[in-house]
Amino acid sequence: MAGILYLVATPIGNLGDFSPRAAETLAQADFIAAEDTRVSVKLLNHFDIKKPLVSYHEHNRAAAGQAILTRLLSGETCALVTDAGMPAISDPGEDLVRLCAENGVPVLAIPGCCAAVYALAVSGLPTGRFTFEGFLPSGKKERREQLHELTGETRTMIFHEAPHRLRATLADMAEAFGGDRKIALCRELTKLHEDTARTTLAQAAAYYAGKKQLEEGKAAYAAGKKQIEDNTAAYNEGKATLAKIEPLMPYVDQYVKFRNGTISNLAGFATAQAWFVSVVRPIAANLGLNIPDNVTDLPAYVQQMVADGKAQLKQYEDGLAQLAEAEKTIAAGEAQLKDAEKQLAQGEVDLAAGGNKLADGKKQLNTFEDGCAQVAAGCELLMSQPAYMNDEGNGDKKMCPSVADILKERYGDNFSIWELDDNGEIRVVNGCQYLKLQ
Repeated sequence: MAGILYLVATPIGNLGDFSPRAAETLAQADFIAAEDTRVSVKLLNHFDIKKPLVSYHEHNRAAAGQAILTRLLSGETCALVTDAGMPAISDPGEDLVRLCAENGVPVLAIPGCCAAVYALAVSGLPTGRFTFEGFLPSGKKERREQLHELTGETRTMIFHEAPHRLRATLADMAEAFGGDRKIALCRELTKLHEDTARTTLAQAAAYYAGKKQLEEGKAAYAAGKKQIEDNTAAYNEGKATLAKIEPLMPYVDQYVKFRNGTISNLAGFATAQAWFVSVVRPIAANLGLNIPDNVTDLPAYVQQMVADGKAQLKQYEDGLAQLAEAEKTIAAGEAQLKDAEKQLAQGEVDLAAGGNKLADGKKQLNTFEDGCAQVAAGCELLMSQPAYMNDEGNGDKKMCPSVADILKERYGDNFSIWELDDNGEIRVVNGCQYLKLQ
C-alpha cells in the first residue's frame, strides 16, 4: 500500500505561526523532503524534531521526484516543506504532487501561512476576486510581454518579486497598467519590521528609483571615503617629503643654469653633475631624504620626486573635493527620498479619503435608488386611480376612465408626456377638460 505525501506549510517569518498539527506531521513522517535542508534543519531543531532530510528543489526535481515517488510507493510517508510558506504554490512541489496523483499516491495538505493570501488580506484592495501571478520572468523582454497580457485584467493581482528586481518591475507595471493604478507593497510579513505601503504605481516606481540611486551614491561615497582614509597616511608622508625636498630646489635651479652655460664655473667644479652630487647629497642626507646610490642623474631624480609628489597631493586633494560634493549630492538625495516618503504617506491618506467618499457616494446612490423605487410605486398607483370631470357648465362631477386609459387613448401605449397645472391637475383634451385625483 502506498504511503502519503504531506504538504506542510512552514512559517514565512514568525516561528509562532507553525501549528501543532504541522509539527506532529513532521515528527511522524518517515522522511522530510526540503527545498533547502540547511534552512529546514533550523526549523526541525527549534521544535526538537529528528527526521532524515532529502533535498527537493528546482534544480533536482526530476531525479529527486522519482526517488521520493519510489519510497512513497513502497509505503513510506513523506512531508514536503519549503523554506517558507505553502509547498506546491509557485513552487516545484507542484510537479511532485502531479507525479503522485498520476501514480495513485494520496496527497494531503497541512495548511498554514501563505504569503500571497496574507498580503491580499492586508492590502486594502478588493479581495472578492483576485488572481495570483507568482514571480514574473527575470528578463526585461519576457517580463514586459507577460505584463502586457494582463493589461485588461481588472481583478486584484498578486505578484511575488525579489527586492533587487522591484524597481524595474514597478517601472514596467506603471507602463503596462497606468501610473494611477493602486498598489500595496507588502514586505517582512509576520516579522518585526512588517510593512505595507499603499499607493499608486507611479508613486511607487518613482520612490524606488530614487531610493536605488541614493543607495548607489552612498555605496560610491563609502568606497571613495575609505580610499581617501587609506591614503591619508601616504598623503601626509608625501607632504612631509615635499617639504624636505623644497630646500633642494634652489640647487636644482643653479644646476640648470650651470648646465646651460649661464654660469661658466661653479665652486670650481668642471661639470654641473659633479657639483650637484657633491653639494646636494649631503644636504639630502641631513634632511632625511633617502636617495639611492645608483642614481646617476641626481638633478632629474629630484625634479621627478617633486613632480610626482605634487601630482599625488593634487590627486588626494581632488578626491577630498569630490567627496565633499558627493556628501552634498547624498544629502539632496536623502531630502528627495524623504519627500517621496511623505508623498507615499499622503497617498495612503488620499486613498483612505477616497474610500470614505466612495462609501458616502454609495449610500447616496442607495438613497436615490430607494427614492426612485418609491416614485415608481407612486406613479403606478397614480395611473390606476379613477379621475373625475369638473363640468364648467353646472359643476356636476362625472366619472371618467382612469388617467392611464385616457392617456393611452390619446397618445397610445407609449405615452410619456402629461401636463400639470399650478394646482396639481392633469390637463388632458379628450372629452374631460380638467382631471384631478380624489
